[in-house]
Amino acid sequence: MKKYLSQGMLLLATLCTWTACEDDIDGFDPGSNYIYFDVPYKLDTYGRQTDVRVDSLSYSFALDDYTVQQAIIKVPVAISGLAQDVDRPYTVVIDTDVTTADGTEWVAESVSPTVIKAGQLTDTLYVKVNRTEALQSEWKHIGLRLVPGEAFGAGYGDLQTVRLAFSDILPQPSWWRTWQRYFGEFHREVYLKWMEIYYEGADQATDSSGKLYYWDNMPTSAYSSWYPTTFM
Repeated sequence: MKKYLSQGMLLLATLCTWTACEDDIDGFDPGSNYIYFDVPYKLDTYGRQTDVRVDSLSYSFALDDYTVQQAIIKVPVAISGLAQDVDRPYTVVIDTDVTTADGTEWVAESVSPTVIKAGQLTDTLYVKVNRTEALQSEWKHIGLRLVPGEAFGAGYGDLQTVRLAFSDILPQPSWWRTWQRYFGEFHREVYLKWMEIYYEGADQATDSSGKLYYWDNMPTSAYSSWYPTTFM
């Protein structure tokens, strides 16, 4: 009796396994194709990858040469499913509830065309953003949303939207207060000039870890014996 009971339970477990294979546990049909923004995972305080995706892709013009007036933000797109031997278009729309950038600050036409090429499982959107004076005081955002269609269903909800953030804000560095008696109140133009003068390699002095002093690695104290060589 126990033998027959054990065999019956084994058969039931096998049938349950077959059923699970046909219906994905997350509610997706393994035979269909789903599309999503393949944005990177967040990092923890130790720089290790977590299992949480970022919700924004960011770009800053702040350290670009003044001649750089346009940049491209790359937005990765991927599908779950099998590659096919034909091009498959997909649809991306602008999320107006999130978008704060106007027509002078980005190129809407750069979002299209949107196609998963034959034999491919991924695509990249190249969104062009423009450097405007307004970006020096605020971040601008562009919201994108995938729309399910004939070729692709909607993937995970959190990955159906993405926000692009861009600015030209140059924040005050942490060392500025230490050296304020020499630099004065923080001004973008002064900081940019200091980057030009005190580039990495201009000074052969190093910190305790052996890293060269330069505009992004200033001495931690403003003692005369620690002045950057450029000052001397």
